[in-house]
Amino acid sequence: MSIKTKITYLFIVSLLIMMALGLWSMKSAHEKNEQILLAGYKSAAKELFAPFMESNIKLFEKRAKKRGLRIVDPALLNDAQTIYRQKLLFGSLEIVQKDHKYYLLLQFMNKRAALYDPLQEAFIQERWTLVIFILLDIALLLLIYLFTLKLIAPIQEVAKKMERFAKEGAFEPIKAPKERELQSMAQSFNEMAITIKEQIAQRENLLKFIGHELKTPLAKAKFALEKGDSATLGEALSQIERLTKRTLELHLIDTQSLKREPLDIETLLVEALQRCAIEDERAIEIDTSRFEIEADKELLAIALKNLIENALKYATAYPIRIVAKPNFIQIINYGEPLVTKSFGLGLTLTHTILQKHGYTLQYEHKEGKNNFTISL
Repeated sequence: MSIKTKITYLFIVSLLIMMALGLWSMKSAHEKNEQILLAGYKSAAKELFAPFMESNIKLFEKRAKKRGLRIVDPALLNDAQTIYRQKLLFGSLEIVQKDHKYYLLLQFMNKRAALYDPLQEAFIQERWTLVIFILLDIALLLLIYLFTLKLIAPIQEVAKKMERFAKEGAFEPIKAPKERELQSMAQSFNEMAITIKEQIAQRENLLKFIGHELKTPLAKAKFALEKGDSATLGEALSQIERLTKRTLELHLIDTQSLKREPLDIETLLVEALQRCAIEDERAIEIDTSRFEIEADKELLAIALKNLIENALKYATAYPIRIVAKPNFIQIINYGEPLVTKSFGLGLTLTHTILQKHGYTLQYEHKEGKNNFTISL
């Protein structure tokens, strides 16, 4: 997921939260104001109903004025919605709503009177003020979103060039942007790309590849000679022959077809472990499921062997763990975080083999453990 997409999602979530809070605030304010009006009307009705019932107009108007209520024509409220109703002897009091305004309606016998509290106009103004502030907040959030997109535009340009380099190997130096932080990132990318190209050139050094890959079979051959074990010696020499041939051909790996075959994962792990110089089998713990993959047995065994030896070499505690599941293979060891410089020729070779298979290799250090994960 790109940075732009993440920022867009964050903007949408923030917008929804802001709108939800705004609607909740408006609803809460409306309910509070409604309760104030209803309580005021009920209290006023207790004082006004007696003079209204007795047709004491002067006292009725005086008390209404004292309460800040305005007398209106009850005929205007014929189609109003009743919010509250209380039946009285020979009459009733009602609180009704029309056009978002509340009125007090008194009725005794065939007489009717209606009153209006102007205080609710202030409530209406308060509601509109709240709406304006919510809209201003949304506008401000939108401006921040657009400004942020403008800020990350240079980062996206850098990311595109990085992606092109990763996919096509086409190195195009990044021009330093105006922002100081991006200048540092561009410089780091340029240096990284140069370093990677140097590592690729280093990978093509056949003598180093041969020396790296033949260590274990040569050690086996030496041991077999000392013990006079002709069978083990023959096996080691055959392995040396195969590895020499494949190592010499490795510089053409990008143009060659892999010798893929169905492989049981346990068979592959056994093949990889046999290539390792393991002094104590208790140093390795294996957790695997039964499944098969389509892969080049020789090359993938080399890749796994390199990762296992690397884990054994840099482990600060044992055992190391090999976890093999249908979607991934993990090599885990306790140890200090590895720096890029420690990713020697063996890991470079491993990465090349996995890339040819269409697999990916990821490294992370978490909770005191180094994790190399092959995504199948």
